[in-house]
Amino acid sequence: MADTLSLEIVTPEGIKLSEKVSELTAPSVDGEFGVLPGHRPMLAALTSGIVTYVKNGQSPVLYKH
Repeated sequence: MADTLSLEIVTPEGIKLSEKVSELTAPSVDGEFGVLPGHRPMLAALTSGIVTYVKNGQSPVLYKH
């Protein structure tokens, strides 16, 4: 199993974020969700809010969109 997953945040203006991360939490139209490596592929419509992710074992990184 992979230790990371691909996180891409894409808006009508283009790709805003593209990272390999070890975990993430994000707000979607259906509520907040979390993803870990090994999770099935998914596509979610995000809402405005804060995406939290961990990269290279570092403290969570916040990305506000």
